[in-house]
Amino acid sequence: MKKISNEILKRAVVAGASAALKSKREHPNDSEEEILKRIILDCGPIANKIDFD
Repeated sequence: MKKISNEILKRAVVAGASAALKSKREHPNDSEEEILKRIILDCGPIANKIDFD
């Protein structure tokens, strides 16, 4: 398995934080757990396309 670079990890964290803030603005009454579940479900198909080998 390839090692993921720090730059890619930094970008992933920023993208996740951005998605969380956007989701919180769009759904202000949702709990943090609901927001995280939504983000994970949205990212799943994208992550599955990444070839780590």
